Amino acid sequence: MQGDYEVDFKNIKYYFDGEQKEAPADNQGFIYNNTTYVPLRFLSESLGKEVTWEGATESIYVGKMPENRPVNLGELKATNSQLDNVKRITSVFVTNQNEEYRQGYKFGTKDEKGNYVKGSMDNTYLLNGEYSKFEALLAPESIWSQSKEGQAGIIHIYGDDKLLFKADVASNVAKPVPVYVDLQNVKKLRIECQGFEIGLLNAKLYK
Repeated sequence: MQGDYEVDFKNIKYYFDGEQKEAPADNQGFIYNNTTYVPLRFLSESLGKEVTWEGATESIYVGKMPENRPVNLGELKATNSQLDNVKRITSVFVTNQNEEYRQGYKFGTKDEKGNYVKGSMDNTYLLNGEYSKFEALLAPESIWSQSKEGQAGIIHIYGDDKLLFKADVASNVAKPVPVYVDLQNVKKLRIECQGFEIGLLNAKLYK
């Protein structure tokens, strides 16, 4: 939502079980369109609840986080990481079918001459048998929307040095390629992925 809006900042007083508390000067409540808006973090922490912002999923957690909450791949620290022309998706990734995704990795870039350069990942993660499955999507970026058939990328996933999953994605694929890996009792996860202007999207691990 964009535009200019008139809001009415008031000296709102906050009472918690009869005790008054002051909101931070740079985090005051306000009134807009006859609705009062108050600072969530201030209110929650005043009630003894921790507030957690998860940027990858644009989620706010007040109090305990769900036990079965999926973990984004980017939250895990790789014990060994080799990335070449790979970037975390921080805004929007648009596929060849004009679908939008906001979480994952983009593979490939352009060099100084405007030529497309392949991106590659070879990451290893220690899971210690704590996760049950890995899910993601593999899709070509929007630049492939007018492309004829051809391979845009490929992925191999290993669990404890054993190949568990492999797939490739064509440049003219009609929908993202689903990636699913059973991680029961897997202690070490290795992900190899490479391609030209593709995305490894919504990559999550589940306990």
